[in-house]
Amino acid sequence: MDGAAANVGDGVWREIEDELIVAGMNLLRLRSSHSIDELLVRLLRVERVLTRVEQKPPAFIEKALHPAMSALIKDELLKHPHVNIQFIVASCLNQVTRITAPLQSYPDNQMKDIFRLFMVVLRQLSRLTGDDYHRAVNILAAMARIRTCLVMMDLDIDPIIIDLFRVFFDTIRPNHPFTVFKYMEAIMILVIEQSVEVSVELLKPLLDSVRMDNKNTSPVSWELGKIIIEKCSTKLQPYIREAVKKMKLEINDYAEIVVSLCDENMVAEELATAAAALCGDEISKLDGSFEVERVGPTLPQGGNGNKNISNDENSLHTATKRRRRRPNSLMRPEEGYVHIWTTKDRDRKTNHESGDVVAHKMSRGANGDYGDEMVNVRIKVWWPIDKTFYTGTVEAFDPSTKKHTIKYDDDEEEILNLREERWELFHEKQRRQIKK
Repeated sequence: MDGAAANVGDGVWREIEDELIVAGMNLLRLRSSHSIDELLVRLLRVERVLTRVEQKPPAFIEKALHPAMSALIKDELLKHPHVNIQFIVASCLNQVTRITAPLQSYPDNQMKDIFRLFMVVLRQLSRLTGDDYHRAVNILAAMARIRTCLVMMDLDIDPIIIDLFRVFFDTIRPNHPFTVFKYMEAIMILVIEQSVEVSVELLKPLLDSVRMDNKNTSPVSWELGKIIIEKCSTKLQPYIREAVKKMKLEINDYAEIVVSLCDENMVAEELATAAAALCGDEISKLDGSFEVERVGPTLPQGGNGNKNISNDENSLHTATKRRRRRPNSLMRPEEGYVHIWTTKDRDRKTNHESGDVVAHKMSRGANGDYGDEMVNVRIKVWWPIDKTFYTGTVEAFDPSTKKHTIKYDDDEEEILNLREERWELFHEKQRRQIKK
């Protein structure tokens, strides 16, 4: 039994399994003749049981999730016109995303619809109380803690990301829990730092937030925008300068950090040093797991017990690295990634160790299927934006998606289809030679 199961007794897991199956099947059996009230009852039952499931549960729990996952993604629910239905469906899908992370829970086209639904709920952050507010906080936490915002970037849904920034600045309030502020900060910094380029459209809500007149009318929004610009000053400086010229902005109408970035005599690295001294380097290194605000009955947790998200003010940790986002190899070849199936003339590097199944298959551009035999194998994966290989270990293989989980030596984790990536076997002797 895995680590998640160790925290919960087998009897409780079996109870959750039964409840998942029953609640999921009841949702699958819904017909158009059922009333809104009946639909709400069935959805709330699914939501309650999903909040009881820990991340990375036992395999039999993952199987029990399938009926609910299949029901939730149907258009009848995903695109339901009733706003209360939308809120609960989004909450359930957020729980599914949390439970199945780091694997992507649905295909790309369905994930786009899911993120659009999340945006409906995130606007409830301004309410500060109530079930829908807590659902919004859970979605916000997932975007920050398990980095679902990076999935948004890979889906090429820039308008939704821009809208996300606007929603953050519009909904943040002085009496929000501190973690709400920190989650918003972490998400926006992550998006900016991981972007290959920062568009003018993305800069607009950021610059609007730090207009001097906003300092009095919406001081928390102003502070949030100022901190984002300060902590991303090195990345943002050329884009802010370009935007100011393009939109013909009067820089004196904006916070001092914008004026400084537009000063030709000020080097961005100097600003970054000053900002780090002032605010600390808090680009979040998030651990990929978090406690949810429970809607239904809760399970006793091991260790320190349940923690409410809104009280977890120390959950965002300081990052020690800022690796640039590696482009999605299927969607952005123009960003510098060369597809393995278009490299007929490229040098191939075959490992000739006799009897090694992995080495036999791994020649770049080979047509072999990589499966369970890759688990525990050490490899190095090419990141074209960084123009370097990163070394890691293949930790798992999902036969349904044909994808492997790679745990890099710097604790970065990624799900990849190795047939679509540039990678090589890594031998420990290479590391020893470097050390010598």
